[in-house]
Amino acid sequence: MPEEALTLYMADPSRGDLTEEQKALAHRCLGEVRGSFQRTIWNVMLCDQMLKDDIIRNLREFRNLNRRRYAGGGAPETRCEPLCAPGQDTPIPPHPEGV
Repeated sequence: MPEEALTLYMADPSRGDLTEEQKALAHRCLGEVRGSFQRTIWNVMLCDQMLKDDIIRNLREFRNLNRRRYAGGGAPETRCEPLCAPGQDTPIPPHPEGV
């Protein structure tokens, strides 16, 4: 897939010289990247709020709350897991102001 055509398509889907298959792949990958960015931003906001509320003392504690996501399914679940590690099956709330 030509990088220049891909960049042009991502900036404006009506432009770019890509086949329909390449457009579908680019669109799917863009969705995955956006989802990853959303989860990262959610985690940063949640960590910041937990630090302000003295729920955790540092970033390492927050990371340890998320250890199951990074370690795989074999690690024990923490009591904060559903709150601290929203997965793809637990969507990010549309209005996270109350967090």
